[in-house]
Amino acid sequence: MAECGGVAGADGPEGGAMIGAMGGMSAPVPGNEAARLAALRGLDILDTGPEEAFERLVELALAMFGVPAALVSLVDARRQWFKAVRGLAVTETPREVSFCAHAILDAGVCLVPDARQDVRFAGNPLVVDGPRIQFYAGAPLRTADGHVVGTLCLIDFKPRPEFGAVQSGLLTRLAAVAADELELRAQKRELKRLAEVARAAQREADEAAALKAAFAETMSHEIRTPLTGIIGMSEMLDSSGLRPDQAHYAATLKAASAHLLEIVNDVLDYSKLEAGALETEAQPCDLTNIVEEAVAVMAASAEEAGLALGAVFEAGVPRLVALDAVRLRQVLLNLIGNGVKFTNFGGVSVRVRRVGEVSAGRAEIGFEVRDTGIGIPEADQPRLFQRFTQLSARNARKAGGTGLGLAICHQLVRLLGGEIVVSSAPGKGSVFSFSLPVPLQPGAEAVCAAPLPLRGRRVLVAEPNGVAGALLAAQAMALGADALAVDDSSLVGASLGAARARGQPYDALLIAGEFAAQLELDGGLELGGQPFGPGLRVVRTRARGGAHKSEALRLPAGEAALLGALGAPREVRPPEKVSPSASLMPATGRLRILLAEDNEINQVVARAMLGSLGHELAVVQNGVEAISAVATGQYDLVLMDMMMPDIDGLTATRAIRKLRGREAGIYIIAVTANADARHRAQCLQAGMNDFLTKPLTRRALDEALARYAEARRVPGRAAPLAAVALPEGW
Repeated sequence: MAECGGVAGADGPEGGAMIGAMGGMSAPVPGNEAARLAALRGLDILDTGPEEAFERLVELALAMFGVPAALVSLVDARRQWFKAVRGLAVTETPREVSFCAHAILDAGVCLVPDARQDVRFAGNPLVVDGPRIQFYAGAPLRTADGHVVGTLCLIDFKPRPEFGAVQSGLLTRLAAVAADELELRAQKRELKRLAEVARAAQREADEAAALKAAFAETMSHEIRTPLTGIIGMSEMLDSSGLRPDQAHYAATLKAASAHLLEIVNDVLDYSKLEAGALETEAQPCDLTNIVEEAVAVMAASAEEAGLALGAVFEAGVPRLVALDAVRLRQVLLNLIGNGVKFTNFGGVSVRVRRVGEVSAGRAEIGFEVRDTGIGIPEADQPRLFQRFTQLSARNARKAGGTGLGLAICHQLVRLLGGEIVVSSAPGKGSVFSFSLPVPLQPGAEAVCAAPLPLRGRRVLVAEPNGVAGALLAAQAMALGADALAVDDSSLVGASLGAARARGQPYDALLIAGEFAAQLELDGGLELGGQPFGPGLRVVRTRARGGAHKSEALRLPAGEAALLGALGAPREVRPPEKVSPSASLMPATGRLRILLAEDNEINQVVARAMLGSLGHELAVVQNGVEAISAVATGQYDLVLMDMMMPDIDGLTATRAIRKLRGREAGIYIIAVTANADARHRAQCLQAGMNDFLTKPLTRRALDEALARYAEARRVPGRAAPLAAVALPEGW
């Protein structure tokens, strides 16, 4: 317990007390007044409304100490202002007459047992006149940085000489609670301010993302439109009976345009990822198809580089799943492509495995792309997935590209629910791996549990490329066989003979064409003059023509091809694909096709491609003309551009679906530069039947027309875009 600070005889505002203009003795100004006032302003509490926490504190003070008045008082430069008050009919008083101006000078409780007997307060108007204060006790409200900004104080209208150390201790603790409330309030305000700043920043980020997405969408359309002309016309040139030199020029143009498209796709995909505009769309699919198609796309590049390439599915991997096949294929193509680019000898392999057990209709599927290439120093690996990163300028010039591929893979794998990692060392190749959680289609677990088709078979693989041999042997083993690979032709006969001598002869020999030629192998009956009996099934790989009795297996071999070559066809196959338009023409005859497209280059390309297939094409410039043309009933199907003047493709399709008669059900194929799930969903909602992405290729157009033929053959398949539905609860 302490008497109030500021004793009589001080001589100035900074030095001590002085006589106030209204009587009594005013308190001196604290030495740290500027900092104290700054701390008070920082609380942003002056002149604010009542708050429950402080109201409860003054009510508690009244109950604890039995006084008629209590308040939370804050002292600024000219007044004391009451944040909470009970027992007084005022909300503030001038600072020069305030008791609290004295209390903020003390470290402890400022106690005035009888104001009439205290020289500093005897003439104070608050004592002499109303409300006639006689007792005052004020405990300082101290901020976290030590500044006293006010008090929690008790007032009575009669003296209280009995107020002692125990009561002062309780008041001090109650004041500490009030100070904590001040700090908590300030923290809440700061959090609220920061939250508003964050919301504003998020709004700005969303606006920026929307602008980026709109820019990416516009650029996608504007860039792909001329690319359609370049790629389409180079394809038409390539098939027009050119002289050898002209064919070389056309092939160069086609390769350059394909490379340009790859760069454009990388840049557009990354800008969509940054803008948050790239979405994934899970659909039922067969993992076998996805992986083997990615391998097939890269097969020519691998063969040109003299590299082995293949995919191995470990036993027990569910094949029938639901995921975004387009995005998974994109990741695999990028990783395989990088492996081919940066591998000088050996090869690239893709392995698919199940991680853990199948549970509640879901599984974790692991993917691994391994190469025998140049490898990556450990210090460089953290930068691999950063945008525009190419670790070696020399390799970048050799391989080309944007440096965005792995950054895109990294984000796509995250969108699919996984995380991509790399393991590598210089000269030892690289392994990129990730795993994805996927729901299974009905029946997928039963397919996994089916007996392995090559169980009990023994297969010898003879390949000069050790990676190719190891891949074939691994594929055979994953299908249940006991397999061995050799990479020297001199070991073929020895391995076959040794196995026969042990009473465990090989059932099949997969042998490279060049090895077979060296050993004068003939139908599996003799090898270098040594008979091995009719039980040995001999399959040549990489056969390049020439008559021979053995079957030929083209590498890289898919599972179905390998099983067929070994005489064990797959029992479970994916749904048969509709054959391309080579088989379409007899089924449909000459089609009357309406193209709604405002770009002249795209019109020329479509006319050339469809004309070469024997179809009749009519062209309109916008959606209005498309609606009128369809209403005439002259056309079999429509190729509908999405972005056209006057009325766009979506609006035109909705209007067509409202026509009367059979014209309302005409087959409509969207043609757009925007290939993401959002635009596909918009096409579905508008009532379109199929979806083609620019730049158009003759193969893509062939396949779309084949789907149209199948829809005509099986009417139930003509439903708009649709309609592979996921099982309930997916």
